[in-house]
Amino acid sequence: SPRPGDDRAPAVARDHLQGEANSLQGEVLELRRQAAIPQSPSMAQYHGLATQVQAIQERAEAREAELQRVMAEARQNSKVQVQRLHSLHQEELEAKEQQIRMFRKELDDLLTIMGKLSDRHPAISDVLMGASVGAGSE
Repeated sequence: SPRPGDDRAPAVARDHLQGEANSLQGEVLELRRQAAIPQSPSMAQYHGLATQVQAIQERAEAREAELQRVMAEARQNSKVQVQRLHSLHQEELEAKEQQIRMFRKELDDLLTIMGKLSDRHPAISDVLMGASVGAGSE
């Protein structure tokens, strides 16, 4: 304890006051920490609801992102399928056109042969003309 006339008295008083200031700052920090924690049931409920809402929003955003990914994938798949079908049918059309060309060539060859035969044998020409007239009248 400082005595009157002692040179250490101001330093001891200053140290004592510094200790009290540190103690009070510690109390202030603790009170602020406690004030940040919901104390009343309504504040606790509000905090809980806010947490649930945040979780729901995050799930909704994740689902939306997944939906967008699935839709983009479906669009891509449908484009690929359309291209595949187009290619498949294009090949079928080309095959049919090739068949038609072959049939036309065969028909042209048959008509050429028939023409030559009718030039050599007029009776064949009469039979062919009668068949075509009869076919048209039925």
